[in-house]
Amino acid sequence: MSRFLVAVSDIHGKKACIDDLFEKIGFALEGSGESEGILVTLGDYINRGEDSAGVIERLIDGIPHMKSINLTGNHDYAFAQAIMQVLDGDRDAPHIMNWMQTGSTKATLESYGIKWWSRRREPLSDQDERTLSWLVMRELAVRMPANHIRWLMTLRPRYETRRAHFVHAGMRPGVAPDKQNLLDMLHIEEEFLEDREGFGKPVYHGHTISYCPEDTGARVSLDTGSFLTGIVTAAIVGEDGRPTRFLAGCDIQREPVFVDVVHHDVDAKFVMWADWALQVAKAWGRPTVEACIQNGRRAAFLGRAFEREGIRIERTHIADLGAEYRANGGRLGLNAEDGQTRMLLQSCSKSLYNFRSASAAQERSSREGHNSCHADDAGTCRRSAPHADGR
Repeated sequence: MSRFLVAVSDIHGKKACIDDLFEKIGFALEGSGESEGILVTLGDYINRGEDSAGVIERLIDGIPHMKSINLTGNHDYAFAQAIMQVLDGDRDAPHIMNWMQTGSTKATLESYGIKWWSRRREPLSDQDERTLSWLVMRELAVRMPANHIRWLMTLRPRYETRRAHFVHAGMRPGVAPDKQNLLDMLHIEEEFLEDREGFGKPVYHGHTISYCPEDTGARVSLDTGSFLTGIVTAAIVGEDGRPTRFLAGCDIQREPVFVDVVHHDVDAKFVMWADWALQVAKAWGRPTVEACIQNGRRAAFLGRAFEREGIRIERTHIADLGAEYRANGGRLGLNAEDGQTRMLLQSCSKSLYNFRSASAAQERSSREGHNSCHADDAGTCRRSAPHADGR
């Protein structure tokens, strides 16, 4: 087996992101000294983003000299089940309505040239809704290239090497990897995310958004919210199963703000995170970006790395970000619709920064004479980020 192994997750129709990412993976393969590699994609290729059809075509094409192992995500599995129902001619099976009612399928249909929402004038009865959904899905099955349908039907739920496990959402603690339930592998969250025992080697997964790649030791999360942030993330997997580098495929529409959370192993992971953050900053294409780095040594390191690429960091204090967060109704850019919004890219094993927790921690630190602030577990993305229709 090739020693060059890469995992990527949750593309969600963002073809421009994977075009950029696959080019970076190709360069990384060339620089590795290996003649070939393995690409493991962790599911959720469709919905939400603007070009699901283009993403599937790009994944079918793959990366030169790399074998592709394509896993299914919850969005892909529901889509494949609906297509199978249409091909079987079964109007009564539930899969079509299950997929059509998730709320994020419009972009997928439009990527195949189907724009049916504009024809609706008033609410439909349940029967009419089922009939219309059947007709739309039948049209989609006709329009979809045959190789797209075949590809969807070949997606597998999990993959394992001697180095690591690979799955879409995660695995249930206490259950052997080869005994896992499909619904858990596609949907599990809290039980898996909070588990610290692990499965003997790292589990690479997506599904639950964290606005930067996470490595907790037991698991490595790669869902960086592509449809919100314009970033699809990949991890190069080392011989010991740990990530050796994170790569960012970008199509960024919002100004990034880089936030460094004080964490017990932040220094060990900061170099990898800074490399990933620099890729994001370069994609943003502005001469100045904002960062809130609590530690002076890490701030200097990041500043020098950015300056070598002609990017200057403006230091932002956590209190300023907290004030902006509160003024924006408890959000910092990710849900706003005015186009003039910002996103947070946060380091290490925390997700979207919860400024309520951060502000309280800062106030406590000020009273106690400390300068750093810590976010608690209430600040994780899985409790505060939007996740309609099952992520």
